[in-house]
Amino acid sequence: MTGGEKKAYMKKYHLEHKEIINKRNAQYYKDNTEKCKSDSKRRIKERKESWNSFFNDYTTCQICGTSVSYNSGNAITSIHFDHRNNGDAIIKGCPSHWLASNNRTPESEKVFKSCNFGILCLNCNRILPTINRREYVKNLLNYINK
Repeated sequence: MTGGEKKAYMKKYHLEHKEIINKRNAQYYKDNTEKCKSDSKRRIKERKESWNSFFNDYTTCQICGTSVSYNSGNAITSIHFDHRNNGDAIIKGCPSHWLASNNRTPESEKVFKSCNFGILCLNCNRILPTINRREYVKNLLNYINK
């Protein structure tokens, strides 16, 4: 059986036996909750750490110049990703959660880069809206120049 055939067989098997598999998985989780939680935390940590070197070049907020870093564990000094494409990027939700769910591979790097997220500090990310930002900045400039 080739890799593609095996994948198709497993997909079909899982669809046909979904209820049994879900019951078995639920029982396993119930019997091994602490192990499952610690394994999940470990995998998330490993995936996040795999991205550390990717963000070495991003050390300042692109608006105000404040020092930021990826995966610092501190919300104030961490990178905050700006959805600057009106929320139309491939990654719809929180980029940090996506990074924690995906190992760094050439394919995942390509997906992340295609989103063109801005690198901001906490304060700048809070002020700048995702949608209608040009109008927001235009109104802000009109206010400042009055």
